[in-house]
Amino acid sequence: DGVFDHMVVIGYDEDGNHLSEQSDHEAYLRKSGFKPIQKTNLSSEDIKKLESLTPKVSVADMKKANQQVPGVVRYFVKRFTDKKTGKEVIALQRLVLPVSMRAGNDSTIAKQKEAYIKQHMGQVDAFLYGGHARYGTGPDIDHIDSSAGNIRVANGYSRKPKAGTIDRVKYGDRYQLMLFDGCTTTHYLSGLNSRQMQKNRDLILTTTETPWGTTGFNMKTTIDGIMQQRSFNGIMGDLNDKTGAGTYTARYLKNNRYVPW
Repeated sequence: DGVFDHMVVIGYDEDGNHLSEQSDHEAYLRKSGFKPIQKTNLSSEDIKKLESLTPKVSVADMKKANQQVPGVVRYFVKRFTDKKTGKEVIALQRLVLPVSMRAGNDSTIAKQKEAYIKQHMGQVDAFLYGGHARYGTGPDIDHIDSSAGNIRVANGYSRKPKAGTIDRVKYGDRYQLMLFDGCTTTHYLSGLNSRQMQKNRDLILTTTETPWGTTGFNMKTTIDGIMQQRSFNGIMGDLNDKTGAGTYTARYLKNNRYVPW
């Protein structure tokens, strides 16, 4: 379809470590040519491509979302050339940032972000999360004592998280690459083991505890690797070179099948 549609979600840290990771990622967007969608010149054909994505979001609504403070999601666009065909591809990034709130405060925005992630994470070409694994339950974009911003993909291994059932996320049939960058995210596999998941997805997971400080690098490395159509082993190798051999592991297809046409 000529679009690389991907979502980046940065999780919340009670000690504020997410702030530097957020800053690193925003610096990457600027340096690599991603621009806020309202500052990008889009042709009628570009708009048609972007609005053909599922679930549909109009370009007008994307621009409006970027103006909201605090917002649910921010949209960024970059053009790149597919090295195999020479065709121009539009990279659309949906960036969801954590909610800087203490437990007990108004959780409306956290719930809105949570709902957006659940609606879109199974439909994009790539889904990338960096943050706490929350005891093997799933991504979390707000304070640990709040259940408003949790995306529960597995049951976890501790009684610490608030009780809840695994969230219903609609996963598409087309190929998808997912990165879960947190402490021992292999625990997520108990909830990500359906036949459909195994048939259509590459999962990158962690085998041990991982430190804050590499999230920005890992997002950048994975996004650039996909756009450059690097081998799956190449992407994994770069991630492990940064954090230590064996930190990141793959499940299911293990071959980066993404093609932008």
